[in-house]
Amino acid sequence: YRICLNGNQGPHHEDTLAVIKILCQSAAGARLSPEEATQALYQRLVPKLAYALGVTSFTERQCSDFNTALRRAFVPQMGMNRNLPSAVLYGLTEHGGMSFPEAYTLQDQVQLPYFLQQLRWGKTVANDFLVALDRAQMVSGFVKPLLEFPSPPIEYMPSSYIIDIRRRLGEMSGSMWIEDAWTPCLQRENDSCIMHDIVTKLNL
Repeated sequence: YRICLNGNQGPHHEDTLAVIKILCQSAAGARLSPEEATQALYQRLVPKLAYALGVTSFTERQCSDFNTALRRAFVPQMGMNRNLPSAVLYGLTEHGGMSFPEAYTLQDQVQLPYFLQQLRWGKTVANDFLVALDRAQMVSGFVKPLLEFPSPPIEYMPSSYIIDIRRRLGEMSGSMWIEDAWTPCLQRENDSCIMHDIVTKLNL
C-alpha cells in the first residue's frame, strides 16, 4: 500500500491503476475465448484489485479509471458490446444486468465485511478499530453512533478510514450497529447535540 501519512491516496491509486492496466493489456492481447476472458477477469483481475482496495477511500472518479480499463479489455472478449449502458453492464443478474465488476462497489464489498469480521473476532485489530471509532465520535461532537446514523455527513473532519466508511454507508442508505461503540450522553433535560444541529441546518 502506497498511502501517504497525510492521507493522500494518489500514489496508491496510480500504482494500482498501472498494475491493472498491464494485466488488462496482457489479457486483451491474448485473444481469449469468452469463457477464458471471464475466468481471467474473476480469478486474476478482480482478486488483485480487491486486495488493493482493502483500506482505500477512492472516490467514484478514481474508481472509474479501473472500471474503464476492465471494460475496454474484457467486455469485447466476453462477447458483449463495450458501449453497453452502465445500468445493464453493472446491474444485478436477477434484474437483467450483467453483474460486471464495478470498482467503487467492490471497495465497499471488500472493506465492510472485513470491518465486521474483525469486530466479531474481538482481537487486536478490533480494539484498534474501536479506539479509532471512539476518537472519531468524540471529535465529531455527535451523540448518536456515527456508523449507525451516517447522516448528516460530517464535512469538517479530515478524511479517515472510519469517516470514509460512514460516508459510503450514508450514500447507500446503510447503517452499522456496533455493540461496543462508545457514545457521549446528553447531560441535562432538553439538551441537544449542538454539532448535529449545526450540520443539519447547514445541509438543508
